[in-house]
Amino acid sequence: MNELLARQVIQLLELLQWTVSEPDEHGLIAARARYGAERLIYCPSLQQRNLRKLLRNMPRPPDWVILSDAYEIDSKMRDAVLALGVRRVMRLWQFMDETFRSQDQAGAAVDDTPAPQTEDGAEPRSYGGVFEKYIRQSYRGDLAGDDSLNLCLNLEPAENGLLLMVLAQAGYGKTWLTKAYTYAAANRYRQFRGHDVAAPGSGSGLRPPPIPFLIPFGEYRRLASFGAMVRERMEAVGVPEYTTNAFKHLLT
Repeated sequence: MNELLARQVIQLLELLQWTVSEPDEHGLIAARARYGAERLIYCPSLQQRNLRKLLRNMPRPPDWVILSDAYEIDSKMRDAVLALGVRRVMRLWQFMDETFRSQDQAGAAVDDTPAPQTEDGAEPRSYGGVFEKYIRQSYRGDLAGDDSLNLCLNLEPAENGLLLMVLAQAGYGKTWLTKAYTYAAANRYRQFRGHDVAAPGSGSGLRPPPIPFLIPFGEYRRLASFGAMVRERMEAVGVPEYTTNAFKHLLT
């Protein structure tokens, strides 16, 4: 197992309030929830038959088996692991998405149902109405085109992320563009077919599209820190407070 990746996994789990052990000879990382009885193991590359054998020899199977994003597992093997008493089998990105309630965050941007308002009573979180009224906007640069929204949706983030700056004069539609992007990107995430750990191709580098996390600074008048704004947006969809430090770590 890559030592840097192991350190990153351990750091994230510790920020999420798990007590974590060092990787064993197979590269497995075991962890126990600090405020509960749940236990998990992270498996980077152990062969399927060896994973099942290892789990069978454990005095008590873990509640969750977390697989590396590139780990190959079919539905038959997943069912065999679950039959040993494991409650959940998922990939690392699925574990993180579930921890931060990514489906709920995406749903808050797409659904037209009433949503919790911000501290100043601003507009609901859903941006479907903005998307329907969005007018195509041209842009200039190395990739000149006639629709800024399509440009944003088709950009492929690099491994270490991507910084995109939208510059225009006041009233030219920057806010509408970001809200329309939030709606379209959230909808794309929800329609992604690879959320199942054993879905065809899910172990071949298939990862979900980015999840939009929009913070309209104009909606906040009293919250002074960026961290407080992040916390407020996450609380609106029920993300537990103990995940805040891990989420901010991922943002940086």
